[in-house]
Amino acid sequence: MPTYLLIYFLLTPGTLFCYLTRTHAQLSTLLRQGLLHFWRFIRITVLTLIAAFFILGPLMLLQNRWASFVDNSFVGMPSLMLRLGGLFIVLLVASLLRLYFDLVEAYTVQLGTEHRSDGRPDHRIRRTLGPAWRLLRHHLLRAWFVFLFLALLGAVAAFFAARIAMHMLAQPRVWPMFLMAQLGMIIMLFTRFWQRGAEVSLVQQHPILYRSSIPITVKNPPPARPAPSPAEHPHVEMIYSIDPLTPLYPAPLSPDDPIAHPQLMDLKPLPTSDPIPPPEPSVPSLDEPDPGVFRHDPQKPQS
Repeated sequence: MPTYLLIYFLLTPGTLFCYLTRTHAQLSTLLRQGLLHFWRFIRITVLTLIAAFFILGPLMLLQNRWASFVDNSFVGMPSLMLRLGGLFIVLLVASLLRLYFDLVEAYTVQLGTEHRSDGRPDHRIRRTLGPAWRLLRHHLLRAWFVFLFLALLGAVAAFFAARIAMHMLAQPRVWPMFLMAQLGMIIMLFTRFWQRGAEVSLVQQHPILYRSSIPITVKNPPPARPAPSPAEHPHVEMIYSIDPLTPLYPAPLSPDDPIAHPQLMDLKPLPTSDPIPPPEPSVPSLDEPDPGVFRHDPQKPQS
């Protein structure tokens, strides 16, 4: 029993951590997370025992009185069915209690991945009791049905494996019986890990949002930068001197603008001119024209 509890307290937190963070389930990761959450899971186990004492204790007393009443009033098959009915109610309440503290453990591992304002991991289990209760209350039917279905599946597998192993006692070889019993245990453990995965999936849909109540103060904050004055930046004065209703750039021509469409004014569009005009001819530097060039007589022979 102590060995089982030690393995449980070491491997269960690491398994939940791998489910929450999608980390590979290596043995080093499982052991490291198990050591980090070891005392937290011990406190959760103590809370589970206290709750079971105050809830399941009175129910077991009622079950014993109910069994005594059934034995004194009924015989045969009706007596067996009535006793199993009372025991079934006790098991339903125990499964609900187990489901609640499974959610507490999942929230504890999820809270351990966050840090408080002082940089230390959050170890407060009391912060997980309220969210686990609200999650169980809002999703009772879905979470409880999955939990019971997987538990029943594992129990049925373990029952048939144990029954087959008992029928193998007459054989001279022991290893088939051992393998069959181990197969039933493995299937039951598989359904238990499946339950944990379903619970972690529900916790991931409704995580605990960490809110620090301690205000964060910054030492030696940088001084506020003053607004630029118009003297330092002349373009600031130019921009603010413009009428805010007047745009800095003209809007594009609208389809109804007559300048864009001259046919709206019954006018032809003006011919476009060359933006660069041709150069003008140079002015002659002489005061009057040369008579030999502009007054040439063709009858006189030229020398």
